[in-house]
Amino acid sequence: TRSCAACAARYSRLGAVESAARTVAASLRPGDLLGYRDALDYVWQEDWQPINVGLVLHLHRLLLGHTAAAAAGVLKSADNPASQTPYFMDELIDRYAEQVRRDAQHPVLLVGLAILDLLVIHPFEDGNGRVARILTTALLSQGGYTVGR
Repeated sequence: TRSCAACAARYSRLGAVESAARTVAASLRPGDLLGYRDALDYVWQEDWQPINVGLVLHLHRLLLGHTAAAAAGVLKSADNPASQTPYFMDELIDRYAEQVRRDAQHPVLLVGLAILDLLVIHPFEDGNGRVARILTTALLSQGGYTVGR
């Protein structure tokens, strides 16, 4: 009976995952998928290295270009510390690049910390999570982890 209970628990979790996946899929607009395709194509096909603020802005432009073209590739201009966003972004990129150059920590740890900092900075009005996901793929690929391919 113990194995039956374990199976039932697994099926219950699987049902919850399937339900969540359907909810996410239903909320995606065709433009969102086109934006992801454009950004992933760029990351995988272009020579974008090293990371820089221009790359982050370009990825944002690609991601939002089919849904929110006016805001695509533009740092936020409202919100309390918005005037400092360009400085924070430069600082994030410079510190990340220095840590990579020094081989100071494991690449996966550095990528995670950089993405956390990006999300704390929250540089865009919309699309911060999408940029973080694409940038995670790009930085992991740069570190030799090609799981997103």
